[in-house]
Amino acid sequence: IKQTPELLYDVVRDELLPHVDMTTMSMWVLGRHWRSASPTQQTAFIDEYGTLLVRFYASALLDNPSQLDGLLEAHTKTPLITFFPDKTPAGAKKSIVRSEVHIPDGPKVPVTFLFYRKKTSDPWRVIDVTVDGISMVTSYRKSFDSEIRQLGMQGMLDRLAQRNRELLEKSRSASR
Repeated sequence: IKQTPELLYDVVRDELLPHVDMTTMSMWVLGRHWRSASPTQQTAFIDEYGTLLVRFYASALLDNPSQLDGLLEAHTKTPLITFFPDKTPAGAKKSIVRSEVHIPDGPKVPVTFLFYRKKTSDPWRVIDVTVDGISMVTSYRKSFDSEIRQLGMQGMLDRLAQRNRELLEKSRSASR
């Protein structure tokens, strides 16, 4: 993975994204800007935002690969994540799953997953993650809203695509 960081991107994308409702999450992140975006821009945002999430999480692991080893080793001794009992009523379309991440030799961090499904026969998919009280959707919404007001929708998309390319290049440079 250190020599070929794209492998970790593939693992994160293949293991994480199937459990995320990228369309709903993207709509929430863009908020009011979603309606004014063209269908082409909406599709581009879903793709680039998904790439950003994959590269962000993979880059965090690539910055300190030994941290991943430590987490996996600690996980064999004690659970890495404790999930609390689910209180979602039958037939619900939204579910809040509370958990606690146990950082080895560190604090317990509260993590809440917001799941959604359009129909009760659909699988549950993540639409937001809140870590220690900070919502990923809300944080990105504020950031993208500011960029859209400054640069317009297409300018924000161009900047997001550029950031994704820079993250990829950074990870490639770090592996050399």
